[in-house]
Amino acid sequence: MAVRALLLAATLLAFAAAPVAAQAPGPEPARLAAAKEMMVVGGVAKQLDQLMPILAGQLSQNFISLAPDKEQVIQEVFGQLAGRFVDRKSELIDEVATLYAEQLSVD
Repeated sequence: MAVRALLLAATLLAFAAAPVAAQAPGPEPARLAAAKEMMVVGGVAKQLDQLMPILAGQLSQNFISLAPDKEQVIQEVFGQLAGRFVDRKSELIDEVATLYAEQLSVD
């Protein structure tokens, strides 16, 4: 469970940091709806709300240990990243649901 949450968080962090790009046509609407429902039932939004501060804190501490003289800058960057994540959380959840829909069947 923790590995799955960390993998999901890493994927979402990558999406949060990446610019919005043009996309190819998505999966069938029924598959996308099923994937979104799976995300809702799984409580992904709540999991992300709980996981992101922990992940950001751990990552910032790792960077600070590598460059202690840059602590202030590192904390500012991770503070901005957290804000961007919150602003785009629903978009990111939709992107992950699309990835699931492309791989999973409705059955």
